Amino acid sequence: MKKEEDFIGELKEGSLKRMLKMTKKSPPLKIMELRALLKVEEGKMSKFRGKDIKVTPLMKKRVNTAITLIKLSRKK
Repeated sequence: MKKEEDFIGELKEGSLKRMLKMTKKSPPLKIMELRALLKVEEGKMSKFRGKDIKVTPLMKKRVNTAITLIKLSRKK
């Protein structure tokens, strides 16, 4: 069984931001923005910060992981 450190170490840095067509200079992601993406059905188009994106199953997984990591970072 893998440790939690191994799971977090396997994540690709910036992969969600690339999917959301964000630049490195973009402001940080907010939980409210990410939760709005989770409500969109898979395969549908959605607007995120003025850009059209297609919501995929992989994107939903990455958004869910991002929300969890943001919550964990606040608890420290």
